[in-house]
Amino acid sequence: QPFPSAQILLALAEFRLGRAPDLPARLAQIPQTPESTADRIAAQAVYHLAQNDIEEAIALFESAIVEHPQLTTFRNSLGYYRFHRGLFSNGFELGEARETIKHTDLPGWDGALPKVGQLLVSEEAGIGDQIRHAWLLMPLQEEAPNTTVLFSKKLLPLMQRSFPRLKIQAAEQFPTSQGKSRFTQETHHQSLGLRYAAGISPGRASGDLLQAGGGYLLPDNKIVEC
Repeated sequence: QPFPSAQILLALAEFRLGRAPDLPARLAQIPQTPESTADRIAAQAVYHLAQNDIEEAIALFESAIVEHPQLTTFRNSLGYYRFHRGLFSNGFELGEARETIKHTDLPGWDGALPKVGQLLVSEEAGIGDQIRHAWLLMPLQEEAPNTTVLFSKKLLPLMQRSFPRLKIQAAEQFPTSQGKSRFTQETHHQSLGLRYAAGISPGRASGDLLQAGGGYLLPDNKIVEC
């Protein structure tokens, strides 16, 4: 028999493929061990989300933090789910436990109106998260144009086209210490929600990321026309 964690991951894969719709029943058959606790709780959260019950997923992680304080990943997960539920103020602090990239030793952003050119918005660790949280740049470019925002260079054409009033730069080519001296605070894409996330993100409500469908990304018209 495989280790419990491996059994949990297999059950989760079969659930996502539609081969095992009753995931809770499958999980109940797998031995519980301390080493597999995190995988079990994460699988349960996936099940609740598939049932469109994000409140139950949040409650699950809230309990997990109390019962398993040593597993810090649960704080990150709770912050993530709270953030996307619209509970931005209390999800922000927990969400800061996620993996982040820092380009400076500057203090974090306090959520106040950014002063012109002084806030550096660094990229999220993954390209998927960079796209996911880019909707927060819409209010940023209205309130604080010319703010410097870093993205993976692969996303530059898309993001420069979608947010023309911001200074979109490639994270891989970000300046050395001399070029960083003008900034006074550093934050990340998701952390812009501390100020701007007042409700569900545009595009999430419509299910479309593109501006034509109510979203926030502007496609290349020449490619679309072809």
